[in-house]
Amino acid sequence: MDPPYFAGILSEDMSLLGYEGLFVKKSQHTGRQEGVALFYKQDKFDLEESKTLVIDEIATDILAEAESNKFGEVLLLAALRHKNSGTMVLTGTDLPW
Repeated sequence: MDPPYFAGILSEDMSLLGYEGLFVKKSQHTGRQEGVALFYKQDKFDLEESKTLVIDEIATDILAEAESNKFGEVLLLAALRHKNSGTMVLTGTDLPW
């Protein structure tokens, strides 16, 4: 997702529908200006915590550095608490590979 689109259009439109959004940009070294977004319904859930995982950092542990630097992908996770039941839900963005 394009960062200006998220900030200038989508976030506002989704807010009008009752959604809160989280956004994180992909790794900068890829040269791409894009990121991932995650939305949740504000009247149903409270955000307890969110975390960003950078795939390049994880891949470095198992791949040679030259191979791991080409991903640039991120994973956005959110721990949400259902307001009525108190149940915790973990959700995340989908990787586009």
